[in-house]
Amino acid sequence: MARPSIPPGERGAIRAVGSGKKKDRAPYRVTIRYREPLDLDPRAGEKEPRRFRTESRSARDAEVEAHERWEALQKEWTGRRRGLAHRTTLDGIAARWLASLTDRRAPGTIRTYTRTWRTVLSPVLGDRDVNDVTRAELLEALDDLYRRAPGHPGPEGGWVPGGYLRDADGNRIPVTGPQPRQVLHLVLKYAADRGHRRDERNPLDGAHSPERETPEPRAMTEEEWQRLRSLAHAKGTSRGTRSNLDLHDLLTLLRYTGCRIGEGLGITRDRVDLDADPPSVLIDRQWLETGALGPVKDTRRKKSANEHGGVRRIALHPEAVAVIVRRLAEQEAKGWTGGDVPLLAVTRQGTGGRSWSWPSHANLRTRLRDLVRGTDLAWIHSHVMRHTLATEASEKAGTAAAAALLGHADERVTVWAYIEQRQERVLDPRGLFEG
Repeated sequence: MARPSIPPGERGAIRAVGSGKKKDRAPYRVTIRYREPLDLDPRAGEKEPRRFRTESRSARDAEVEAHERWEALQKEWTGRRRGLAHRTTLDGIAARWLASLTDRRAPGTIRTYTRTWRTVLSPVLGDRDVNDVTRAELLEALDDLYRRAPGHPGPEGGWVPGGYLRDADGNRIPVTGPQPRQVLHLVLKYAADRGHRRDERNPLDGAHSPERETPEPRAMTEEEWQRLRSLAHAKGTSRGTRSNLDLHDLLTLLRYTGCRIGEGLGITRDRVDLDADPPSVLIDRQWLETGALGPVKDTRRKKSANEHGGVRRIALHPEAVAVIVRRLAEQEAKGWTGGDVPLLAVTRQGTGGRSWSWPSHANLRTRLRDLVRGTDLAWIHSHVMRHTLATEASEKAGTAAAAALLGHADERVTVWAYIEQRQERVLDPRGLFEG
C-alpha cells in the first residue's frame, strides 16, 4: 500500500512500532516523515520527505518524544521565518514570491519563473539588497544578461549557478526575450506590495522592454508543406518513433482547417461529421495549455465567440478526411468509441493502449522544433499553418473569407498578422482624373 502524500509544512502519522526483540534497550521507535513549508523551501513539494526518529522502552514514551521533537521543529521554522523577514536580498524576496504563487499559478509557470530566476537573474542580482538597487542599475543588468547552463543545489542548501554558455567562437550568448524582465518586475512588485522596499515603489514601473522587430507573416509554399509532411511521416513510421504520427496528423489538420493548435487538439469524435456533403468539423472548443477543455478564443470581449465567427464549421480537405478516417479506425480498434475522445488522443503512459489521454501543447511544439531543427524549414512553427491558409484564402476569396476561416472578428488583424504579402499591390488613381 502506497504511503499517503505529505503536503509541505506537514508531517506523517506519529505511531510507535515495536522491533519485536525483547532484549533491545529501546524496543519501540517512531519515524516521522515531514516536509518543510514552501515559504522556507519553495521546492519542498518536489523533494522526498525528510525524517527523524525517536526510540524508547515504551510505545507511549516514544510517541511523546516524537511530539516534542515536532513542536521543537515548528519553533525552529518560526525562528527561520523571522530571520527571513529581515533578509532583504533579492534572492530572499524571490524565494518568498515563488512560494506565494503555489495556489495562483500553474505548476509549469512556477517552474519557468524559478528557472529564470535561478539561472539568469540570481547570479547577477541575487545578493543585492532590495532597497539598494536603483532603476539604472537594474536596467543595465537586464541589458547585460547572458545564457547559463543549468545550476544545481549547493552542499549547504544554496543554489550554485551554472557556467556561461558560449557560441562556436567562444563568446557568451546574450539572453533574448522578455521573460527575465517580467520575472524581475514581478519580484520587485512583490517586494513593494509587502513593504520590503522602504519607498514602497517598484523601480521598474514604467520601464519597457526594448522594441523587438515584429516578424512579417510568412506562408509555406506547397513544396515546403509536402517536405515538412514527408519529414514528419518518415520519422513517425520509423522504428521507435511511432508517436510522431500524432505530430504528422496534427499538422495536417492545422494545414487544411486553419485552426489554432488548441482548437485542433480540442476536436473530439462527436465534432466530426464524415457523412455530410462535404465532410466537415465543428470548431467550438479548444484544449487549453492548463489541461482543461474550454471555449474557442474570443477576440472581441463584448461579444460571444459565436457572434463573430469564433465558433465555425469547416469543410474538410480530402487529406484531412484521410487522417480522420485512419485515426477513428485506430481508436475503435482500441475501444475508444466515446464521443468525448479527442481525435488526436494519445495512449496513456503505461496502459498498453487500454486508456487514452489528451495530448500536450508543449510536447507537440517541442517535437515540431526538433523535427525541423538543422533544416531549411527551421523557421516553421505551428502558427505557420494558419498563415499559409490565410494567405491562400485572401488571394482566392478575399480578406473577409480569410478572417472568417480563421475565426477573427476584425479583418485588419488577419491582414496585419497572418497574410503574407506575396505580390506588390498596384494602386491605380487614373480613374479619378477622367472627365
